[in-house]
Amino acid sequence: MVPAAISRAAIAAVLASLCCSWPARCAEYRPEILIRSGDPAPGLGGDETFNLLTNIDIDSAGTIVVLAYVRDHEQGFWTATPSEIQFVALGGEPIAELPGFRFGGYQGIGSRIESGRLLIHGSLIGSPNIDETLLYGPPGGLRLVAGDGVPAPGIGPDVSFRHLMDSIYANRSGEVMFTAQLNRSGIPVDEAGLW
Repeated sequence: MVPAAISRAAIAAVLASLCCSWPARCAEYRPEILIRSGDPAPGLGGDETFNLLTNIDIDSAGTIVVLAYVRDHEQGFWTATPSEIQFVALGGEPIAELPGFRFGGYQGIGSRIESGRLLIHGSLIGSPNIDETLLYGPPGGLRLVAGDGVPAPGIGPDVSFRHLMDSIYANRSGEVMFTAQLNRSGIPVDEAGLW
């Protein structure tokens, strides 16, 4: 029973208002397809298409980084917005900003993106190979932050990174944070640090 203070007409008007505004409210959060399996994979030329999409992150501006599989299960990274998909790196392919190295692939901790800059846990093929690396920068501007055998700053001349642990972060200011285990004089030691 409806209390006398609230008329049936008033309730009907409120319900009608909610029903009329609901589609507009839903439209604000409407999912939008950016990439799907079978779509062309930009930056590779030819008929290359995306296969499996995984390991996705999104920054505060809405730019997405995605790990995708193409060709014969080769791993690569792309960034995506509603208007553009941009190639970043592909396993076995050169990385222009790191002469002498090719991207080896994704290593498992994850990838992050903030303010259009990517943070990728991967590997590099070169001389020498770097089995575990942390790469950071915008597409076309990746740089090596840390990796197996790379000197670990702030500790000593004989100390290098050994294993990147499972914490990697980047913020809007371009600061990167990560944890790693260490080598001393090339020998693994039971030490770790936060950079």
